[in-house]
Amino acid sequence: MIRENSQLLTQAFFALLMLGFLLRRAGVFKDHDTRVFSRLVTDVTLPALVLSALHSADFDPALLTVVGMGWLLMGLSLGLSFALGRVLNLPPEQRHVLMVSGSIGNTGFLGVPLVYSLMEGSNAVAAPAVTFDMAVTTLAMYTLGIMIFQKGQPANESGGSPLRRVFKMPVFWAAGLGYFFMLTRIPLPEVVVYSLQKLGAITVPLVLLTIGILLRARSIKSKWKPAVLITGFKCLLVPAMAYGLLQFTSLSADIERVILLLSAMPCAMVSAILAAQYDSDGELAATSVTLSTFVSMLLLPLWLKAGL
Repeated sequence: MIRENSQLLTQAFFALLMLGFLLRRAGVFKDHDTRVFSRLVTDVTLPALVLSALHSADFDPALLTVVGMGWLLMGLSLGLSFALGRVLNLPPEQRHVLMVSGSIGNTGFLGVPLVYSLMEGSNAVAAPAVTFDMAVTTLAMYTLGIMIFQKGQPANESGGSPLRRVFKMPVFWAAGLGYFFMLTRIPLPEVVVYSLQKLGAITVPLVLLTIGILLRARSIKSKWKPAVLITGFKCLLVPAMAYGLLQFTSLSADIERVILLLSAMPCAMVSAILAAQYDSDGELAATSVTLSTFVSMLLLPLWLKAGL
């Protein structure tokens, strides 16, 4: 069930995003602060949120359908973005950013905590949200995303193999433990559950403040045309395709909302990092992250309404 005050909640999300942006402009936070905040989310609060939500959730065979739907949507998005880049005769680097940033959203750092918050912290949405993020988005980014950005060049091994990166993520192990407790029904001590819930509860505001601090409005000026194309593809076309595909499924209403909302998330922040690492158009990828984050927050009420 989506919160009755979801309109107010999405406005609060946008306000927190703008607060982070303004605090950075005022000099309260510096660039190095975002590394601390980001690590706090990825290594502490998000794993706590995932583990606390999964351990008490019930296993649903529909999770396999979630993975299948996610990869079907991913395949359609990658294929369509490749064709669009060819038709528009985009330079190879811009076409690669369109494919990766336009198809793979920020479902982990932003999507999972946001959806969990919007849907009343229901454990029924935790498993499909985490499953979509880990088995579809994260896996796609560190396999297909890197392959596309590499452009056939030798892999940069400085960060280890793609799958090794996934295995090093604290949220991966939190999800694994969560699924273990979900399947075995072994209860966690009450003090552990309480502590995890309190840590997880600060994930959404911390994420939005961090993203707001990272936003760079002036970067949009130099790359605004291809960034608008990528943003429109990610924030409008991809969720519209998800909405269309969901009309042919028999999934529960909650799971369908999870898939729709996650598909409407902005470009993944890690796409900008990987684009720069593999000598693609890192500036365009970063600009697309900035623009799509603003647009996705503005469009979130639309997709919430469509999912009712």
